[in-house]
Amino acid sequence: MSRAGAHAGRLHPEEQFVFAMVFALMAGFVVVITMSAARSSMTPLLGVSTAAAGSQTVPAGTRGVHQPGHPDAGSPVIRAASPQLNASLAAAMRTVLRTHPGRVAVGVIDETTGRAALYAPTQPFGSGSIVTADILAALLVRQHADPSVTGEQAVLATAMMDNGSVPAAASLWRAIGEGNGLASANRLLKLTQTIPGASDRWDQTKTTIADQLQLLIDLTSSRSPLTAAGRDYVLDLMSHGKRPVWGVPAAGIGNAIQDGSLLDGKLWAANSIGIVVHGGRVLLVAVLSSGSTSQVAASSLASAAAVAAANVMTGRQAGRTGR
Repeated sequence: MSRAGAHAGRLHPEEQFVFAMVFALMAGFVVVITMSAARSSMTPLLGVSTAAAGSQTVPAGTRGVHQPGHPDAGSPVIRAASPQLNASLAAAMRTVLRTHPGRVAVGVIDETTGRAALYAPTQPFGSGSIVTADILAALLVRQHADPSVTGEQAVLATAMMDNGSVPAAASLWRAIGEGNGLASANRLLKLTQTIPGASDRWDQTKTTIADQLQLLIDLTSSRSPLTAAGRDYVLDLMSHGKRPVWGVPAAGIGNAIQDGSLLDGKLWAANSIGIVVHGGRVLLVAVLSSGSTSQVAASSLASAAAVAAANVMTGRQAGRTGR
């Protein structure tokens, strides 16, 4: 009489658990490989200027890539978005705003092709804490004489990006020269519509979707005034700490995120920028909002806008996240 193999029929609970864990690890590995492959094979996303590059290194003992930058990079600028995609995004946002009252702007770029869809890209919004990514990029791009992050600055950067530390952000704001320093750095980064907050009010900076997408390009393109080490350093810090479940992460699988909500009078705003995989594509997404009646409503509006933009770019049906 023949005997059935050990795994014939239903798996034991222990075997089911092991199988589920292996499957989850394999799925996570595929996502990481997808994002890495897309970035490594990326050609310049959009048009390119000839601005001279700075040089930054990251100190040993921090999580960035410790290597010198390449001196021949220039800063990319945003190519004109597709009128067809813009029209589709506008239609999608009309649907979003019917159920999520408020004011919103959103933009998305396919990292591989450079195609872009924009909705209200030049409308100014309060940045809140998402400006910390710009502050850190400014710190790196401005330090030409001593192109490195000091140990103290690295500690402050981690506290600012990972934990949302207001004192750390204020210290680095002073280190870059406050508003004048941010404006000077942003000229190199090609952020032309960001107005720094006055004096020590870094969180009162005004910005636009066009500038936030440009910042994401500066963090992902080899043609950037930031070196490879500098770009990796900022993205690495954006990939750690407590990640939100609203905003750009609602649009797909990713971990390089910067977000923040703020109370403006009696109304709430929620902003989110980052990089996600949606429908098998790596997308740069930025959302700015204001005028919501609660923090929950603001976060919901930002999430709905991010999902709508990602769906338009990938041609997926409304309501699907593409995870």
